[in-house]
Amino acid sequence: GQGALPSIRSILALKVFKRAMSCPAGAIRVIKKFHAHSQKEGAGFIVRRPIGGSSLSDQEADPFLLLDELPRTNYAPGEFPGAPWHPHRGFDTVMYMKEGRGDHEDSMGNKGSLTDGDCQWMTAGAGILHNEGTNHPGGYLHGFQCWINLPKDKKMTPPAYQDIRSSSIPVVTCNDKVKAKVIAGSCAGQDAVCQTIIPVQYIDFMVEPGGEFLHEVPAEMETRILYVYK
Repeated sequence: GQGALPSIRSILALKVFKRAMSCPAGAIRVIKKFHAHSQKEGAGFIVRRPIGGSSLSDQEADPFLLLDELPRTNYAPGEFPGAPWHPHRGFDTVMYMKEGRGDHEDSMGNKGSLTDGDCQWMTAGAGILHNEGTNHPGGYLHGFQCWINLPKDKKMTPPAYQDIRSSSIPVVTCNDKVKAKVIAGSCAGQDAVCQTIIPVQYIDFMVEPGGEFLHEVPAEMETRILYVYK
């Protein structure tokens, strides 16, 4: 499947949409709404997990396998335990660092840091070992990690990653109360710099109170998931 995963800053909830044949052209209806549950991840930090639990079936979420939010938290130096060396295979992992700094390295010899607004789009493909978030210097952390399934014929793709700095991620002013950070796909005529194996949209909408915006999603993207956070 193909999908779109926008997120809007407000409350902690997730909505799943499907095209509604009885609605006006382009309209969609909400088929499921629920709150993300919290659980431990990595070496013991807490995440909110709207995708990857029992609230959505694999078919409903396809191609999205998992979405974790690392809630905005102020950590003392060395307090954040991170996610020590662990394997990935057969899907993309996308780390969007909303605020803070996170170091990472992998079995291909790549090393780097993500800071405020940066994104790492990693294709695990045939397999990769990854270490992230250890040796944190302290301060606020707020981020999101999403896993996106790859088609069967792409699962053995050689591992690769795109390190995308915040300065190169387009931010669209939709109106006086809505801005959109285009991480993948397109919004309001602005294309993301990130290249994806399957068609997907990943957009961070920043909405002020009372703000509204109509975002057109391509018809082939049948899975449309909106994660609402603050």
